[in-house]
Amino acid sequence: FKFKPNKKMFLIATLLVAVFGLVFAWGVYTPKSISSQETVLYDAKTGSGDEDIAAELEDQGIIKSDWFFRLYALFSGKSDKLQAGLYDFSPGMSIAAIINKLVTGDVAKHRITLIEGWDAVDIANYLEKKNFYKKDEFLAAIDADYSQEFAFLKSKPKGMSLEGYIFPDTYRVPVGTSAEQFVRIILNNFNNRLGAELRKKIAA
Repeated sequence: FKFKPNKKMFLIATLLVAVFGLVFAWGVYTPKSISSQETVLYDAKTGSGDEDIAAELEDQGIIKSDWFFRLYALFSGKSDKLQAGLYDFSPGMSIAAIINKLVTGDVAKHRITLIEGWDAVDIANYLEKKNFYKKDEFLAAIDADYSQEFAFLKSKPKGMSLEGYIFPDTYRVPVGTSAEQFVRIILNNFNNRLGAELRKKIAA
């Protein structure tokens, strides 16, 4: 006995595949709430798999269904590429967009703008007012020794402030970054902006 598929069966199978495809696309690319402006800070812990993350995101009301999340993560080959960290998610984001952020490690960031002319105290007051860091916490961090990490600081007289090395700029600082890590970000920015002529002047 040979099984011979007929046109009717083929059409039914095609229809079922099309319906599944549409439902899957709706689940993955349509946000839970298109109009939502709400932002939720989500902590993807180290060692969490796609199943854990999907369940937590559904519990927090960020995604429609953990099933669509896990299915998309599996089919896209991204289930083992999700990175730990603190993320800004919203019910207004699709599952595809959320997974993309998790894969690229696009963690939540503070926008910190340091104005030209500010001294260390001005910066510390600003950071405390914005609830980024306590004033004393930042002032202690800026007094630490970073000369082993940044060559341009080796010639800095001992006890001299780092104020001259704070480049006025807008910094995108990952949420959870310590005050000392923030100072390192500032110094790294200064280092990246150092031209050959300025390096000679510092050496002199």
